[in-house]
Parts: sequence; structure tokens; C-alpha cells
Amino acid sequence: MAALEEGQSLSEIGRALGKVPGSIHGVVASNGGYVPAQQTRAASALTLAEREEISRGLAADESFRTIAARLGRAPSTISREVRRHGGRRKYRAALLRPGLPQGSQQPWGRAEPVDVPGESGGAGEIGLTLAG
Repeated sequence: MAALEEGQSLSEIGRALGKVPGSIHGVVASNGGYVPAQQTRAASALTLAEREEISRGLAADESFRTIAARLGRAPSTISREVRRHGGRRKYRAALLRPGLPQGSQQPWGRAEPVDVPGESGGAGEIGLTLAG
């Protein structure tokens, strides 16, 4: 397990031992696994202050180009950000929580399993519903 502590990937360890990465994964998992790398936001990611400025610009009915020029960003960045989070009418910077993975920030919530009654009226298939 020292190789993992030194930062080698499962593929690198497998090549060194002449084994396939899948067999290495089983050994690592049976010995407690490993701690995944800490997720960090890209330096180019929008800050909360920029998102609030986008929200204010949208409330004032400004164009993406106007908002982008004020922030020093490309208009496509603003367009993608707004589209990703519900469009012009639904975009709210206060609902976007920095530091969470991108999928966690969707305005419609996340999918959660629920029981869907079968044809007999009892618990049947497992379905998904949107929480939010």
C-alpha cells in the first residue's frame, strides 16, 4: 500500500506488478481503500460575487454581453452559467452553493429513489423522483 501513499495510480501499480488494474483495486479495497483526492474548483470558475452580479444584471434585463463586459468574462461563459442553472427567469445566485460538485447545484434538485406502486397496488418498481 506504500505505492498508493506515494501517489501512484492503480494502473501504475498494476503495471509494476504485472497485474491488471481491476485485480489491484480488489486488494486495495479489501485493505481499507484509499482516500480520493480533494476536489477543488478551477481557478477560472465563477465566484459567488460574480454569480450575484449576473443575477443582478438579469434582474435589470441586461444582455449577456453587457454582464460579461462588466465582469471581464466571455459572453458565452455567462450564457452557459445562466442556462446551466435554470435560464433567465429561474437564475438565482443565492441558490448556487460554491464548493459543491456541479451536479449538486442544479435548480431542480437531485434524483432520489422512491417506491412506485405496482399493478397490484403494493410496493413495486423503484422509481426516481426529483427532490428540491
